[in-house]
Amino acid sequence: MYDVLLRYFTLLDKYQIHYAPSSPDDETDNKDMRLEYGFAGGNFFYGHKVSQRDDHLTPALQDFSARISSYRDIRPLNPALASTPDENEQINLWKTPLVDNINTWTLNFVTGKKDIDKEWDNYLKSCDDANAQKLVDLYNEINKRQ
Repeated sequence: MYDVLLRYFTLLDKYQIHYAPSSPDDETDNKDMRLEYGFAGGNFFYGHKVSQRDDHLTPALQDFSARISSYRDIRPLNPALASTPDENEQINLWKTPLVDNINTWTLNFVTGKKDIDKEWDNYLKSCDDANAQKLVDLYNEINKRQ
């Protein structure tokens, strides 16, 4: 862990990247790390044009991105569901225990406390008992009104 941190801070010193410049008037300290290196909050930024996303990449990565982008279609977003306040309340009343139930069963399956092959039917029954089908039916009803 300390080795990784040491390398990280060494890179910051090597490229003179400063999160808080020592003097705002000094242009050498005012590098915008997001623009200079393509980071935002520690991650590569996204949500822009491909040219903006890729301008900081090496030529090989720019070529790879161009080849991927040439055949990749952007899928349309699913339409937002316009539910009434009463439906929202009912969704929340059904969804919260259902999500808790799913998380509990998932944890038990992953940790080996329950055998997924033997307990699968019980898991499905517990989801039905937690109003899973009613929730699906309500979402479908809302979706049909769109």
